[in-house]
Amino acid sequence: MQCIMAQASDVNTKISFGSIFPECSNDYNFAKDMYRDILQRDGLSHVCAHFGKSVTIYQGNWSQYISPCIDLGHYLYHIKHKKDKNNIKSYCIYFSYKLKEAVSYNNNNCKSIDECYQKFIAAKRNEKIDVLNICQGYIINIDDNTYKIFQYLDKLYETVYKRNNGKRWICWSQDIRNYAPYMRHLESCSFKHDIYFQEMLNILNDRYIMLCPQLEKIDLFKNIPSPTISGKEEKIDEQRKIEVEVTTQAEEKIPLKATNGIEETIQVDKKSQGEVGSPIQWTSAQHGTNTEGRITSSLSTGFIILPFIILIIVFILYKYTLWGSLVQRRVQKLKRMFIKNKNNVYRDIMDYFEKTYQDSINRRRHISYSQGGYYV
Repeated sequence: MQCIMAQASDVNTKISFGSIFPECSNDYNFAKDMYRDILQRDGLSHVCAHFGKSVTIYQGNWSQYISPCIDLGHYLYHIKHKKDKNNIKSYCIYFSYKLKEAVSYNNNNCKSIDECYQKFIAAKRNEKIDVLNICQGYIINIDDNTYKIFQYLDKLYETVYKRNNGKRWICWSQDIRNYAPYMRHLESCSFKHDIYFQEMLNILNDRYIMLCPQLEKIDLFKNIPSPTISGKEEKIDEQRKIEVEVTTQAEEKIPLKATNGIEETIQVDKKSQGEVGSPIQWTSAQHGTNTEGRITSSLSTGFIILPFIILIIVFILYKYTLWGSLVQRRVQKLKRMFIKNKNNVYRDIMDYFEKTYQDSINRRRHISYSQGGYYV
């Protein structure tokens, strides 16, 4: 399988993973589901078909690019419509990694990630989509060693994202198997002396253990001397403790459906190089809408369940308690009264008709007993 040629460069050694994870990876997972309807009507699937045909070596395999390409398009749409554009470089570096991942699984004729990106932009013909060039000038060519770091971090953070958002109720066996080898590799990688990378990985480690408590926690970087820190960096450890407690609940609980193409109002805390792991927060509009939806759903469920509960309670009281015997006696008494009254009315009616009938017969068969009618 032919893959993109990976050349190490100074750009790879200067990547700030703390500003990429988990913010960019979480937004990528969110965007995959959020913008499906919006971008389908803008022709994204047609663009991806053109892109697949332009990068594949074997023309029969171009359809394999469509699904990952559509996910990339959703992510670019999300980047363009974010209110905070300060972190666009980090978003586009993460896009570079995901683009390399998409084409590396298939035979391709790209010589670099940037060349693949230019083919992605050129795949737009008459479609309405206008987000493809948002990362122009920010794409980097990720070497193989850095790609592996991205891949391991992405897999671990994907598990955290799915657990926090109800997409996965338990840690799967694969999540458990990945933990130790991935963490060991990351703590010994070329970024192991970077204070921001260490703190980002320590926060991830703490969250992962909270969500998968059956794991035995690895004590990271214990054999690596801590870099000298001062000023703003001295606050990182305190921030880490706060974030681990808060982010498992406050991390993005994002709805999975967009409405009418209107920009989604999520806010992401600004994250400088030393501010790692900031959670995605709700705006008041989203919070109100979802709270109202939950209340409406609860009321509807209540109206359906309440009558059944009342019927069950009445049945139990009637069948198995003294209250049932009392009610039964009252019902029988009323029943007897009703039957008695009904019978009396029936007898009165029958007596009346019988008397009327007898009178009519007597009138027709009337016999005169006057003495003049007899002869001796």
